[in-house]
Amino acid sequence: MSRAPAGGGTRRGGLAKSPAALLTAALAGLALPAPGPLTAAPAAAQPTSPRPVAEARVFGENLRIEIDAPAGQASAEALAAALREALEIERLVDPDGDAPGGVGELNAAGGRVELAPRIYSALERALAFCVWSQQAHGPLGGQLYAAWGLRRATGGAPEPRFLQSLLETAYCERLALDPQSSTGLLDAGSRIDLWGFERGLAVDGATEVLQSAGITNGYVQLGAVTRAFGAGPREAIEAGERPPGGWVVALHPGHDERIATQYVVLRDQTLSLASRQVQTLIVDGEPKAPYVDQRSGLLVDGKLGVAAVSERALDAEALSVALFVMSPREGEFRLGGLDPVPAVRWYLGSGDGYPLITERGWSALPKWDPGENPFSRRETASPPRDR
Repeated sequence: MSRAPAGGGTRRGGLAKSPAALLTAALAGLALPAPGPLTAAPAAAQPTSPRPVAEARVFGENLRIEIDAPAGQASAEALAAALREALEIERLVDPDGDAPGGVGELNAAGGRVELAPRIYSALERALAFCVWSQQAHGPLGGQLYAAWGLRRATGGAPEPRFLQSLLETAYCERLALDPQSSTGLLDAGSRIDLWGFERGLAVDGATEVLQSAGITNGYVQLGAVTRAFGAGPREAIEAGERPPGGWVVALHPGHDERIATQYVVLRDQTLSLASRQVQTLIVDGEPKAPYVDQRSGLLVDGKLGVAAVSERALDAEALSVALFVMSPREGEFRLGGLDPVPAVRWYLGSGDGYPLITERGWSALPKWDPGENPFSRRETASPPRDR
């Protein structure tokens, strides 16, 4: 697991605990066409699978869970419990919600709040990313996100002077967590929002429920965050239709069909994407990537997307967003402080031409060439397209 340099515990003034895609991501199914690329729009139709599958809408996106286990009551109950967990996390992280111990209660309280265990641990982790990224990305960007209309569209860009007045509200030290009482205290004027963390949190929650029920092989995919665990689809592997050692995830930027699709093999890992193709913010009629640098209050240009692979889904999502916000040079520097260094792929450019692709640790990820068998050549005859 990626982690930051060691330090002290949770306290006001900063957190020193450890923080520890794909411009389109989809799991390749058993001898069936892979799902289409994922965008902020409703997910494309998924193929029928011979394995137990469950789906729901979470955070306005398609949550898909597939397990390699015998069909039956035990599998059905495990899938149902995993869906309930993801939906409960959606309720708890709502910045305006009223779930006891949730983010909404903390935002509204004006005092110390006892937090639900899932929320306490998520905020602790998100604060670690805030410190690690030097405030580029953290859990306190709620006022800035509201100004840009990330949750509720405002249509136009906020005035620069107004954004400047909000920068202090995003400082990492404005949230104090007490590990003894599992409580949080938020400074007046600040607002918690787990944008850039919440999908990973829901994926982790669903995965942990499955594993606690004895499920050892499967994947959970929410939008462009995919966590896979176990050895992969056994029947497809035995038939030679998929590589051994994990689950295959298709990776393509979606901006230019000349870019080759990559097929990454994940086992006990998560792949996440931050990209305008995944989530789009419309500002003055123009599509923008919805990621705010919390140090400047501004949206970030110059990247088509950032893919990150890490063990936990929350970490992978947070890394992809933080590295999208940072410059590539700063991102490379900050990644050097993590152990182990996660795998990252940057797609740099404006979208008008072929992007510059740079990588860190990406070559170490196992890949699969779908041209190795005739069925896969038919499967990928048409490159994935944005939908």
